[in-house]
Amino acid sequence: MNWLKLGILAIVAMATILVSPVGAGDLCAFEVYYTPLEIEFLFPPTPEDLEVGGDKYVIYAGAICEIYMAIMDNPSIIPVGGSFSWIRVKIRSIHSGKVFYLTADNKVVDENYMYDVNKQLFQAALKQIKVHLR
Repeated sequence: MNWLKLGILAIVAMATILVSPVGAGDLCAFEVYYTPLEIEFLFPPTPEDLEVGGDKYVIYAGAICEIYMAIMDNPSIIPVGGSFSWIRVKIRSIHSGKVFYLTADNKVVDENYMYDVNKQLFQAALKQIKVHLR
């Protein structure tokens, strides 16, 4: 009888994982650490600060996916410069592990480069993140 119960539990667990809306194989699933862009810091936040102090979400978001695909398809050669000190939102692709940030000065950066993303797409990504705050 115990083997039957364990078998049923295993089947239910596997079915739950397979139908989960956000999975490791999904290109548009992201781990997001959100800190409002309006917050000012005495010292620039580090990526670790965002993880400790930010709100964490795992989301599927079309605008973030568009930004991610643009970054992956068109690598940048523009140095990140001072924009890295303005990071407020850390985004990590669950699929690839690629990390990028949204900044308080409305830029998309990683630790080395700044990416050209249109402002409407940037704002749409922020809206999709804020929907999860409620």
